[in-house]
Amino acid sequence: MLRNDFGPQSDIDVLVEFDPKHMPGFFRLSEMAEELSQIFDGRRVDLRTPQDLSRYFRSDVLAHAE
Repeated sequence: MLRNDFGPQSDIDVLVEFDPKHMPGFFRLSEMAEELSQIFDGRRVDLRTPQDLSRYFRSDVLAHAE
């Protein structure tokens, strides 16, 4: 919701960081995304960690993260 082109069909991308000792697995991340989707009226939610980001745009994403 940080971009001007966010519209009714837009998904929500969420950058998340976890304590390395408490890193959730793939299935737990999927559950979290589904729970957030329900909160945001059914919009698709993509959870990404900094390590998941493409090296081509990682620095840009991290610079604009809020």
